[in-house]
Formats: sequence, C-alpha cells, structure tokens
Amino acid sequence: LQSGVKYNVSIRGVDCTVESSFRTFSGRLKEGNSPKIVAISGNDISLNKYSTSREDLWNDLAYRLGSEQIDYLLHLGCQVCLSSKSKHSVYHRMETKITSHPFDFWYKSIETVREEIRKEYRLTWGHPCARKVLANVPSLMIAGEHEIHRCFGSVEGENKESPWNFFWSQQARVVYYEYQRQLWEDVALEDISKISADHHSHVLGDFGIFFLDTRMMRKWYNESTTSHFGVNQWQSLESALS
Repeated sequence: LQSGVKYNVSIRGVDCTVESSFRTFSGRLKEGNSPKIVAISGNDISLNKYSTSREDLWNDLAYRLGSEQIDYLLHLGCQVCLSSKSKHSVYHRMETKITSHPFDFWYKSIETVREEIRKEYRLTWGHPCARKVLANVPSLMIAGEHEIHRCFGSVEGENKESPWNFFWSQQARVVYYEYQRQLWEDVALEDISKISADHHSHVLGDFGIFFLDTRMMRKWYNESTTSHFGVNQWQSLESALS
C-alpha cells in the first residue's frame, strides 16, 4: 500500500450492494496533509431509522464522503443501543423471554441471545447512510454502557449487578469483540478470559490515539475505582507516552 492513495475494496463470494473503500495517509502532520478525523458517540437506531435529514449525523457524514472530508472515524461508545428505558429494547425482550426459565435454560440459550445482539448490530449499522460511511471510512471503536446495558460499569451501580445482567453482559461482551474489537486486533473468541483490558492505543505517524475504557474495567477486570483510569489503564497510558 502507498500513502495518500484511495483503495477500492471488493469481497468475493458476498453480494455487496454498497461500494467499499479506504484511503491511506502518511501520518505526517503538515499543512495540507493532516488526517481528517471524526469522533462519534451514541447511535440509537430507534431514533434515526427513517431519518433523511442532514440533522442526522450519519446523513451528514455520508454527504461529506463525496468531498473526501473524512479519513478516520473514532467511535467513542454506544455504537449500538442494546438497552434503553424502552421495554422493547433487545435487552428487555430477551430478559422477559429467558428469565422466566430455570438457570440451565439460560445457558442453553447462549447462542440465541448472542444472535439477537448481532441482529441489533446489523440493524443499526445497516442504516443506509451509516452503511455507506462504515464501508468507506476506517473505524476504531471502544464500547460504552449501551453496548452492554444501561448503567453498566458506572460507579453508582458497581455492586448492584443482577444474575440476568451478569449473564447478559457476558454474551454482549463476546459480540462486542466480534464486531468492534476485531477492527484493531484478532480475538480468540473461544477463550476471551485471556483478554486483560479493553483500552487500546495506536500510533499513526506523528500522532497517537488512546481509547479510554471508563466502563468495562470495573466489571470485567476488577478495577474497583471511582477514577476514570484505574491502575492498569494508567500504567498503559504512561507506557504509551514514554
């Protein structure tokens, strides 16, 4: 690959209805060559499913693609909304369906639950304008609370996780790794217990990016803290800056 070149992407054996591409850059921060980066957070498909207005961020980003105004997307959490106040969210639908049965039924339903979560990803990212943008702009992501459930990993809810929330969060975690973490790292999905952190950093030429985990560290990595960093994450940041 050469720097500063747009590459078209084709996937064999798949019926693609949207053209896909990406553009490389040198990473040098000089006049006229700085990367154009968009940060985005919050993506509830129930709010913009039928929107065609420029006020919908995805429509605006799709519009900007035509004039090559975007090089990278940084997704800072809540790329999908699995849990909301609505009883119609996939989190609540599955809770009603699964928790009326004994625990052994829950674990027999693991793949069913994961597939319902995958459907929500596909529905959300299948929004026509979101699909176009995601197919043509490289993305880096980290989860927020809504990829799991409302108030997940918050300081206030640290010790209030129900059996259902624990079960659900484990399935949502696997799908989060499938759809988001694998954008920047190969994941051995058959044994995610070996994963020790969800924050990540990247050096792109003259600048670096550090994705701060403010949720998962408290639940999955036992960082019981009111800090936005925690010990392990702070050490990683210091190492990245050294």
